[in-house]
Parts: sequence; C-alpha cells; structure tokens
Amino acid sequence: MGKSNRANILKSFFIAGCILIVTLSVTGCATAPAGYEKSAVDRAPAAKSAADYALNAKNYYEKGQYDEAIKNAKQGIALDPSHALGWNWLGAAYFAKGQSEEAIQPFKKAIELKPDGSILQSSYYFLGLIYQQKGNYDEAILNYNKALELNPGDTNITVERGWAYYHKGSYSEALREFNKTIENIKPEEKTILQSALRGKGFSYLGLGDGETAVNLIKQAKSVLDYNNNYDLSLLYYTMGNKEKAWEFRGGKGAIGLQISDYKKGETTGANVVAAMSGGPAEKAGILSGDVIIGLNKAQILGGMDFARMVNALEPGTMAMVTVLREGLKKEVAIKVAFADFLIESDLLIAPIIAKSKGDSGVKASRESASFTRAKADVDELPVLPPRTNKSAYAIVIGIEQYRQKLPKADFAVNDALTVTNYLIKVMGYPEQNIITLTGEHAAKSDLEKYFEKWLWNNVEKDSTVFVYFSGHGAPNPQTGDAYLVPYDGDPSFIEETGYSLKRMYAALGKLPAKEIIVALDSCFSGAGGRSVIAKGARPLVMNLGNSAVRSKNITVMSASSSAQISSTYDEKGHGLFTYFMLKGIKNEDVIRPDGSIKTDDLFDYIKPQVERIARKQYNNEQTPQLIGTTNK
Repeated sequence: MGKSNRANILKSFFIAGCILIVTLSVTGCATAPAGYEKSAVDRAPAAKSAADYALNAKNYYEKGQYDEAIKNAKQGIALDPSHALGWNWLGAAYFAKGQSEEAIQPFKKAIELKPDGSILQSSYYFLGLIYQQKGNYDEAILNYNKALELNPGDTNITVERGWAYYHKGSYSEALREFNKTIENIKPEEKTILQSALRGKGFSYLGLGDGETAVNLIKQAKSVLDYNNNYDLSLLYYTMGNKEKAWEFRGGKGAIGLQISDYKKGETTGANVVAAMSGGPAEKAGILSGDVIIGLNKAQILGGMDFARMVNALEPGTMAMVTVLREGLKKEVAIKVAFADFLIESDLLIAPIIAKSKGDSGVKASRESASFTRAKADVDELPVLPPRTNKSAYAIVIGIEQYRQKLPKADFAVNDALTVTNYLIKVMGYPEQNIITLTGEHAAKSDLEKYFEKWLWNNVEKDSTVFVYFSGHGAPNPQTGDAYLVPYDGDPSFIEETGYSLKRMYAALGKLPAKEIIVALDSCFSGAGGRSVIAKGARPLVMNLGNSAVRSKNITVMSASSSAQISSTYDEKGHGLFTYFMLKGIKNEDVIRPDGSIKTDDLFDYIKPQVERIARKQYNNEQTPQLIGTTNK
C-alpha cells in the first residue's frame, strides 16, 4: 500500500465561516507484478499488451494525469477483459477524479477476477474509501475487513476502519482500531500516526472525556506539524466552552460556503463549490461556480485567506463580497451569522452534538454529508452553443426544511439551484427572468406574489414559462385536492397554509404565454417520500389528471402518480425525477436552438429511467406522469 492513508478522497474542513475543500493523495495503492518496466509507456501501440496498458495507467495515475490513466486502462481491458490490474487502475483513476460512482464497478470487476493479493487488497481498500465517502460505514467496514484479511497489519486500512467506526458512532470500536494502528506503525508513517491520534482524540470526545481528547490533539500536532486550532475549537465547543472554541477558531463569524482555491492567470480567489442550505450566503444569492475575489474591498488570495477573513467578521454585520460570475463582477451583501450552525454541522462532531441534544446522530451526519457530497454528473453543466431566450421566464422552488418541522425533503435546495443553472447556462433564460425561491423565501405569500403578480406583469404573447417545484406536496383529506407545501405550510391546515395545484394552474392559465411547462418533483398522496399529510389522516389516491389543467398551453411533468411516493436519488444528491430530468437535458437531444424543450422526448427519457432505478434500488414503484398538451 502507499505511504499516505488517503486516496485522493475529497476532505472538507470547516474553517472560519466556510468549508475549505482540499485533496489528499496516495500513490502505489496497487503494485505492478514483477517484470514490469516503465519503458512500456513508450512501446508502439501494436506491441503493447494488456499488462503494458495497465502499467501505463499506473504511471499516468501517479503523475495525476487521470484521463490518460483511464484511457490506457480501457485500452488494456479491451485487449484482455480478464486482466484485473487494468480494472483496478481504471477504478483508481475514476476515484481520483472524484467520480466515485464510476469507480465502483471496475473495483468490483477486479475483485471478481480473483487476482493476486496486492491487487485484491487495493480494490477492497478503494471500495472501503468510496463507501466511507458516501456515508455507508457498514459497507466500508466490510470492505476494509476483507482487505485486512490479506494483510492484517496494514496501517492504512486499520486507521480508515477506525474512522469508519467513529463516524458510525461506535467510539469504543474506533479506539480499538486507532490503538491497533499505533501498535503497528512504522517510524516513517507520521501522517498515519497523526490521523490515528486525532481519531483517538475525537473518539474520547464521543465517550465524554474531553480532557484526554484535547491532549491527544496536541500530541497529533507534535508528531507532524499542522494547524490544530480548528480541531481544538470543535473539542471545546462540544465540551460547552464556546469562549475557548472561538479563541482557537479565530472568531465566530460564518456565512456558510463550501470553497476551494481559485487561481487563473493573475486572478486569485475562492471558488464556491456550494452554499449551505439556509445559510447567509445562499440567502444572499451566492451560487455554485461563483468566484469570490474580494471581501470588504480586500483582495482574496485563496480559499484559506478568504476563510480567515470571514472568520474575523462580527456576527450581525453586513459583509460586501465581490464575486466573478460568468466573467462579470458583482457585489453581494451578506449578513454574517454566528458560527454555531456551521460547527454543529461538522461531520466530526455533529453526531455527538445531536446526541447531547437528544436528537439522532445519524440525521445530523446525513444532513452535513448532503452538503459536503461530491458533485453528481448532472451538476457539471454541458458545454453547448450559447442560447438566448429573452422572452423566457421561470419560477424555481426548492424547500428542504420547513418551519413546522416537517420531515426534511432531502436535496430539494440542490435540485432548485441546479435547475436554475441549467435554465441560465443551457436553455438561455435571462438570469433576471428567473425567480429562485428556497427555504424561508418560499413561503405561501411568496408563491402568491410570484405566480399571481410577477408572472402576469412580465409574461408576454410569445413568452415561454417554466415552473419547477422540489419539496413536499400534501392532499386535502376532505376534498382530495393536491397542494404544494410552502415553507410555512402546515398539512393539518393545508387549505389555509398550502398552495393548491388548482390555484397555480388557474394563475398560469391566465397568462398569454405560448408555452408553459411545469415540473413537479413532489408527490401528493401523503404516503411518504416527498409528501406529507395531516396527523391521523390516511394516504389518498390522488387524481393529478387533465381535469386540473384547463389551459391548452400548459404541460405538466409530475414525478409520480396516484398513491406512489417520489423518491430521492441519494448517491446523486438530487430527487430521482430531477436527476433524470437534468440528465435528459444534458445528454439527450431535447433542447431546441431557441432554448425550448421537446417535452415528449424529454419525458420519454425520464419515465423508464425513474421506473428502473425506483424498482431496482428502492423496491418501489414510481411512474412519472405527463399531463396536458405536449410537443415534439
């Protein structure tokens, strides 16, 4: 195995008011069989064997040239599909690129071929890392166990198994693994020793011994110097000493951004990977892909620099952030918040904090994981010819958490923000023509204002209108009518606090638009998923048919039908319906040159894909519906 205990796995560090994304890498996790020579990369293609291509893949992988590694691994596999090393390096290169889902099958294929010990161990190890990254700690531990059967003393794996137990909440088992790692450590394995000491510290914190935890974090710094102030701030915050926590953290300001370093030519700054759901930055309109180059007129040198500066801001004050968006400079005012919300969502302590409050640690971990997840393929927008659709208008709504403490509609905000990006960058909708409502900005009064006033004031004869909703739906048990649940909605008083589909369709039907498309990633039966119902009421079989859509220019795509539920696609970080809607827009020929949608073609792609995944992964029937006038 390699010298490091991480394999290009994205790690998120909550620093100051932000989450800084860094990448730690490992080389040599799989070894080449004896007799391999580096000169294989220079051989003529006709003379290369599958083993040569596998070696090339390894060499390119170790140089960080992952696309070339993938290319060579695939060429070798094409020559000999039974060559396990090629499959292993294909998986490793995908994983290094952050394409964990694509990496799973190559590793499983390598294992299936029953190769020699080093390749088998490498594939199990990588699978463990992938499942750990996904938050599936039981599956991660299972794969680490299989890797350790081949080499019981491998400290790379025992330390990772320790972290898997820790994040699972099994602190005593985690301590056992970290101690085992330290017993087998070699003098040169300082990075692994530091990780084991940190793991022991946080495990003791989970067991209630904060004093020992602090001592171990200090030991970790003495082994291999690193800035342990944030670790200490987490410990003291969990122990209830906020004053000391802010001292080590360097301040108590936060804006809720996930960032990475940015440098292009002479321009430096912080690249926005994601804005935390409901956080100050999201409320201010900061979007994924923005580049922050200034804060209160000071230049930003990188992610760490921006994090440090945010850290020193005083909660309650306004921060002026300068962003580059599609090459244009914008000034955005953000109200600085206290950092409690950010610290409490850190995966290292979220389960401990949640337990101390009497909540489920698993829930806290999942919420944080949904924020720090790696991007899905649909989050990377396609490169297409620019479109201009000046007379197109959209209302995009994503409600994840509700004022009434309803079940969380996982990924709804990410759904809405990604749909907005597609409308602007793929379909040519002017940014000023799109209203994106998330969280508390999607109250019933907001829906009334934008559906019944804003659209009427703006939409013209030749306009296209796109409406998207991701969140909970609910039925009226007395009438059987379907309602969108706004941020302040209450299913027990749905007629008074919800926004009915009939009302929405009536408002849309009054518009002079030539085409109106409605996409609903929600369900309305109250049977679960993205639907809720008044306490004590029974789920209903809803009628979402054409009777609700009275205008000939309205087409509705709904995520499910009748008594079905609308599922999320956890590994992709989106609603199941939304994921395949975006994938269809990205990969299928469904967008015309003017930015309008071939609705029939898009739906023909979505429906079988959603049905297949719902049945295969969730043992659930989910059949999307197409209602109203459609077009080719």
